[in-house]
Amino acid sequence: MYMDYLPEWKIYLWKKLILNKDAEFNGKLTPDSFRFFNGKEGRELMRDKLQKSIDTVNLAVKSESLIDIRSGTTSFENSYFHFDPAQSLYALIELTRQPSCIEITKIHLDKKMLTDFKDLFTPKDFGPDGYTKIPEGKELTVADLGSSCSSNYANNPAFSYLSFEIRIDTEKLRAKLDVYLNDFGENKFIGPKGIWYIDSKKQSQDILSAIHKLSEKYGRNLTITADEVAKAGGWYLKDEHYYRFYETIFALEKAGHIQITGLRKEEVMISLVTTSVAEQSDPIMVPKNESAIKSEMTVGKLISYSDGSIRYDGKILDLRPQVKDLCRLFMERHNQLVNADDIKDKIIKAAKRKATSFDTISKYVSELHTELQIHFGKAVITNQPKDGWIFNP
Repeated sequence: MYMDYLPEWKIYLWKKLILNKDAEFNGKLTPDSFRFFNGKEGRELMRDKLQKSIDTVNLAVKSESLIDIRSGTTSFENSYFHFDPAQSLYALIELTRQPSCIEITKIHLDKKMLTDFKDLFTPKDFGPDGYTKIPEGKELTVADLGSSCSSNYANNPAFSYLSFEIRIDTEKLRAKLDVYLNDFGENKFIGPKGIWYIDSKKQSQDILSAIHKLSEKYGRNLTITADEVAKAGGWYLKDEHYYRFYETIFALEKAGHIQITGLRKEEVMISLVTTSVAEQSDPIMVPKNESAIKSEMTVGKLISYSDGSIRYDGKILDLRPQVKDLCRLFMERHNQLVNADDIKDKIIKAAKRKATSFDTISKYVSELHTELQIHFGKAVITNQPKDGWIFNP
């Protein structure tokens, strides 16, 4: 069964939610919280995309080389940088449906909306109780919004009055993305009319090879863009329209080749996990042979490896370096009391230990506690007042 590709912006959104970098989706949100690229940035990227198409033709003419002009490129509406907040809101609502990956809570429409636009909104624009709840400042449900948020962002003032919070089930959302990536790896998708993509396994091999080449210059922790990868791989201004960049790098992470630590505009922050590019027939579905990577410490399903990664049940944990060192300390001394001085000795440089406060150490512990709780499904680090903490999985 063949299916359509999802828009790039949608899987970009899913990955942003999974990462939830710096807790950016915690607390009160508005539709604009999901405008990862503003209008000006989107237009500039679209102009760059059009210019690149022109440069590709000009380069081919100048070099008298053949180019395949049959295949188009991803449309503006489907591009990773096209973030209309209304569209993002609908995507969030989709994720609340079974199997639910997020929960949208504390939904409010400022009552001033009905005063400022009294001729625009009527009771029939909302769900059964929505119109009566708004003047009273009561919390709404998704159903209460009715059709009040159904038109596009630019023409609908309701989005300026809307606020809400979300609770992300990271594991379920990651599983949803994994299903999509499995289908991508098995070439189950068909491109939009007029667009052709090369075999997903070749895309994976090519992009992984390009990342390794970049790592020779920038090290194993690096920031990449689609353009930089295309230049390193040799298909810049040549065959770029044959590649699905985001599906491929997400699939490479799923297979254990890289770890994605952040998405910032068009930049992707990654850590390279594998040490070389093996010639594989299926680099997406079959991870590189990791026989050279040894487990160094094991606490239940939590394992620290010789390549520097820490994994829970095979899944690499997204931990920054100091928190990763803290995790290893707790693993070494699980079921034992670990105090602030122990932690300073492990993760803080000697020159800075004296100036590092207890609150700072507590924040590191809290960050690790939150990450481990997601994977273990329970609180595994307990606070011993004035004494320290115990990791008890």
